[in-house]
Amino acid sequence: MPVLMQYFVYDYYRTFPLHNTAFPRLLVLCQFTLASMITIICLALTYQERTIRNQITKELLCASQNQMDSLMKKEEEIKGLRHDLKNHFLVLQRLYQEQKYEEAKQYIDTIQASVLTASTRIYCPDPFLNALLNEKISQNPTIKFEIAIDPVCIRFFESIDLCILIGNLLDNAIREISTHPDLDSTIQVSFIQTNIGSWLRVENPLYLKKSLKSDKQDSSKHGLGLSIIKNIVDKYHGNLSIKQKDQFLVSILFQE
Repeated sequence: MPVLMQYFVYDYYRTFPLHNTAFPRLLVLCQFTLASMITIICLALTYQERTIRNQITKELLCASQNQMDSLMKKEEEIKGLRHDLKNHFLVLQRLYQEQKYEEAKQYIDTIQASVLTASTRIYCPDPFLNALLNEKISQNPTIKFEIAIDPVCIRFFESIDLCILIGNLLDNAIREISTHPDLDSTIQVSFIQTNIGSWLRVENPLYLKKSLKSDKQDSSKHGLGLSIIKNIVDKYHGNLSIKQKDQFLVSILFQE
């Protein structure tokens, strides 16, 4: 609008130059309006990004706390099992003497499940990203996650950028599967080292080809838009590509 205002003011001045003593003031007003609008837009984008980063930080802290609580609970369970280890051996010895082999096997399976089954896994050495991944997985038990992350690939990334990038891509994939339950409920995440750089891929089933513009009504809740994802990719000199067919595939190559 300010650019158009300047054009019309200038065009009117060329047509009637003698009757436009206010032209310089109008031109300054247009330029001031243009500068003000650009400043407002920049401030709004900065505020949006800061708000989103604060939200992601809160989610990471919450995920880290949940992971710590889960680990502490599992540690208490293991301590209890160690304390009762003598009793477990006595039970197994009695079942063996009575030749109740099937009952002994079931008893062993029960103990093994209690000891080895953990609610958290180690997917990468970054504690914040690892907590975020465990949180996403625990919140979506009906979805199968296939995650492979090479520790070499994440060593140059700030934790917050890494979590924003992968977390937002996971949210999009989870939303697609949750919205269309008839789809294959598998999300594949891989971050591997190649001879030309680090390659991040996030792939999920696709119901219909969709616009790449964000339609999220609450960006602070649902994550970053594509524009901020691109900013993070550009920050680390990456190349972003998106393919849509039967699968929705986001591929990012970070060249060394």
